[in-house]
Amino acid sequence: TSDNNLTNEGTVSGTQYVGGIAGENTGTIENVLNETLVLKTEDGADAKYFGGIAGTNSGRITNATNNSNVSAVGATFVGGIVGQNTDTGTLVGELTNKGNVSGKDKVGGLAGENINNKLLQGTKDENGETIRLVVTNAGKVSASGGSAGGIFYNNIGDIINADLTNTNEVVGEGNNATGGLFGTNSGNITNSTLTNTGTVTGNGVTGGLIGENSGAVTGGSKLTNSGTVEGGNNTGGLIGKNSGDVSFSSLINEYGAKVSGDDNTGGLIGYNTGTIKGGRNDANGKDLGLYTYKIYNNGAVSGASNVGGLIGNNAQENGKTGSLYAAYNTG
Repeated sequence: TSDNNLTNEGTVSGTQYVGGIAGENTGTIENVLNETLVLKTEDGADAKYFGGIAGTNSGRITNATNNSNVSAVGATFVGGIVGQNTDTGTLVGELTNKGNVSGKDKVGGLAGENINNKLLQGTKDENGETIRLVVTNAGKVSASGGSAGGIFYNNIGDIINADLTNTNEVVGEGNNATGGLFGTNSGNITNSTLTNTGTVTGNGVTGGLIGENSGAVTGGSKLTNSGTVEGGNNTGGLIGKNSGDVSFSSLINEYGAKVSGDDNTGGLIGYNTGTIKGGRNDANGKDLGLYTYKIYNNGAVSGASNVGGLIGNNAQENGKTGSLYAAYNTG
């Protein structure tokens, strides 16, 4: 089935799979807009999968915009567009959340969870030129009893030729990972930009961009934070806890950014077991100029123990040893 050019205003209530347009989508939804929507949970229920457009998406949603505040008190997997995007679900075109999104746990500006490993990727036009994917969250995202991410709470998909931005506040009041873009990410990041300018607040593992990351960062990617990051143990200006390797890419915590946490707090990464390499040579060894790939912190950092301008705790764990090359701190 296909739903085109839809606008929703009103109140929708339920227990599971609750959406402003569809509770569960396995078809096609195009050109949808939420203006004034309230999602309500039934008292005492195991509420989950609440989305401004769809509770769960296994089909295709094109050009989705959420301007409404999506409030699903007590619910898990809550998103401005979808609660959960499954391994067959696709979100294409312009994807924007401008409304405030709130729930209990696993809350994301666009989706609570994404398990489609090819979702956050640019496409090719008819001439073979790359069309970059642009995803923006401009609404406040908050989880009253758990964790949150400005784009998705949890992402397992590779991020390729994409520009992802969060500009508003992200708050996770639970003890799990919270990040300006993702609470947790296991997807590899290639030729993409990840940017946060908002305030990110968590009680546990907290990062300006990603709370906990195991994906590799490569291919000229640029990860930047200029917002304030406040967390608990394992807090970083960009990534709270990292086991992914970074090569031929830049990690930057800008001047004016503030990072504060408890144990293991760093200007870039709180707790690291990955290999982080800056430098001037590309993958073929060509010299591209001084510090083409920049790894640096220019913000203020404060914490309890294991506090570093770049990394709080460069550690050994699960057979991996954290390492850092060609990086600098001016904060």
